[in-house]
Amino acid sequence: MRSYHLRNKNIRIFFLILIFFAASVIMVQASPIDNSRTQDGVKAEVSYGLKGLVRAGNRFPIYLKLTNQGADFEGTITLQSATQDYSNTAMTYVINSLLPATFEGTHNQIVNMEVPVSLKAGETWKRPLVSYFQYNTDRYQIILKNLAGEVVYEETLKINQSDILSVEYLIGVMSEDTQYSGLLGGFPWAYNQILDGSFVRNVLLTPEDLTIENLAVGIPDVLIFADYQPGDLSVSQQTALKTWEQQGGILITGADKKNVTELLTAALSKSDVNQILYRSAGDAAGHDYSILPDMPIKEQPNLVFYAILLLTYALIAGPGLYLLLKRFHKRYYLWGGMTCLSLGAVVLIGICGSGTRIRAPFLTYVNVIQQQEDTWSESIDLGLQAPYSSSSNLYIDSSYTIIPWSSGSSENPEDFVDTSTFGRVTLSYKGDKKKITVSDLPPFSMTRYLLNKEHILDKNQGLSASIQVFDGKAEGKVTNLTAFDFKNAVVIMPATGIRIGDIAAGETIEVKDKKVESLEEMGSPLSKKEGRAGKDAFETQVWSGFLNMQNITRRSESLIMAQVVNPDTSWQSDSGYETYGYAFYYAPAEVDMTKGNLLYCPYAEQYRSDDTITYVPGQAFRYLYMYEPEYTATFHLNDILEDSEETELEIQSLWFKPFELQDKYTPPFQGAIDFYNYETREFDQMKEWDQRFNEDELKKYLNSENEITLRYRIKDEELDETKTYLLPGVHVIGKAGTDAEN
Repeated sequence: MRSYHLRNKNIRIFFLILIFFAASVIMVQASPIDNSRTQDGVKAEVSYGLKGLVRAGNRFPIYLKLTNQGADFEGTITLQSATQDYSNTAMTYVINSLLPATFEGTHNQIVNMEVPVSLKAGETWKRPLVSYFQYNTDRYQIILKNLAGEVVYEETLKINQSDILSVEYLIGVMSEDTQYSGLLGGFPWAYNQILDGSFVRNVLLTPEDLTIENLAVGIPDVLIFADYQPGDLSVSQQTALKTWEQQGGILITGADKKNVTELLTAALSKSDVNQILYRSAGDAAGHDYSILPDMPIKEQPNLVFYAILLLTYALIAGPGLYLLLKRFHKRYYLWGGMTCLSLGAVVLIGICGSGTRIRAPFLTYVNVIQQQEDTWSESIDLGLQAPYSSSSNLYIDSSYTIIPWSSGSSENPEDFVDTSTFGRVTLSYKGDKKKITVSDLPPFSMTRYLLNKEHILDKNQGLSASIQVFDGKAEGKVTNLTAFDFKNAVVIMPATGIRIGDIAAGETIEVKDKKVESLEEMGSPLSKKEGRAGKDAFETQVWSGFLNMQNITRRSESLIMAQVVNPDTSWQSDSGYETYGYAFYYAPAEVDMTKGNLLYCPYAEQYRSDDTITYVPGQAFRYLYMYEPEYTATFHLNDILEDSEETELEIQSLWFKPFELQDKYTPPFQGAIDFYNYETREFDQMKEWDQRFNEDELKKYLNSENEITLRYRIKDEELDETKTYLLPGVHVIGKAGTDAEN
């Protein structure tokens, strides 16, 4: 009996040990993951932006660093974010905007960026993943999995609200000396009138912090080299720095604690104040063009043809056929005849409507090509849609960076409900291609991506323009040494431009006697097609939008712009999808507006202030419209010297150029113009303002600062509240010495 009880006791002890062991295993498996050292021996470090700083609405890099402290590792690392977007129903696209685009619903879109990871024992793996930051997507999930699909590391990255550069100007100092922060923290900001000094921030940087990705997205705005030199950067960093500077970044070298504020003050005073405003608003890194959802991918059905066909069928297949057969006493053919006519109508509709059918996924895109001194870059805004809800795959050339767009439809991240299975986009790799997989989305809902790539510009290649502009006319030369044919080429200057036309690849065009026009007048180069539906009308609208998109305020910023006739879509690899879109090419243009010691300016309307706006030298305002009976503006004519070393301009002549462009609701101004007389301190009415005023006539209307004040008036009986009047442009010729231009 004792041996029986002993045996039972041993069995109970064995089961207790077994239960304890099982419980301990379960507890270990359920314990939280240690983010600093994973169970596979891989240590992960995550950072983002420029030392944690990001600019709202722009791209920003997330840096991943993995160190393998164990055995060889194979797996994937995933960056996951959820964004809210809108989906359009199939009906909207099938009838191609014939019904209002109100058939919409919201849904969550889960974006996964999957990158393969291969680490030998002791190796370190570094990779920047570029994403978009919006106020409504401030959380990113980072997940590392092994080949078995097991999660070995997981972390939630949250963007701190204090690290968001909203309307701020960022100064980077290449130094580890914290004294620079104090010096620049109390810096007397030169542009307090347009940008509060409390919105100017500075950050200390080392060469490792100044990454290519941050320079590409436009931060910082000013870079001061104190304890380092540009030569301390890598070759790729120096190339990115050069591009950053060409895009408006201010570079200061040779600074120390004694002269840093002096150098910064001088650099800001010489810089373009408009570019400072542009960058502080966060627009330097690119635009969301927002035209993809409206792009007509197919020709619209011929509704007139269908109406005639249906009317004919209704008349003939019914009473018409009956009466015809009755007359010939062959009514027994009625049912057979109606059947044949019905089949014929169906065949005709099928044949004529085949071009408007969507049978497979399709792509719409806008490709913006920017040429710099020795590089050219592509920025492709891409939309992917499918006429069904099942998964679809798109393969992209692996040399392009792919960034999914984030929607700004909600400003509160807490509003998101993680559905996780509805609306999934996965960016991964397949061989030497990048793969986009879209699943669980309604038919015809659009997912959007930004593709980026930098190219080397070979010597004596690219698009170039050298233009001499004076007294309203332009002449010069445009050379196209690219692989593209161009149409609607124009040279864009501040507020004005000239039309060039079509340029084939390898062609050089001599520009002679071209008229200077306002950008508003140039905005409808395809005006003969106005009123036509479909792609022609949309193309005109898109061309006009991109013409006016550039922030050009100085002659030195002039560009030549053209639409690409034969855009390259090789970025789409092996997908076989229908691809339709537009490509626009921008390149620097050399524009000279001098003749001897005379300087011509056809855009003096940019430089204006009144009692409601404090005047800041060089800040461009464009007031072209008038809707009230009376309007007064002051023009600061010395500003048209721009980058010239001269400080005074001796005005020789001034005249007004009325707008030739007009429509029913925006007619050109035809009222009276009064000149403010600085001697009598009264306005003098000009009997005729459509003339050229010479130096002697202008003396009493110009003060010592070369300011001229004009008052525009429309008689009450001539004023129409339903209309907006286009003010005439102000053209000026002045004497400024031989160094007036550039």
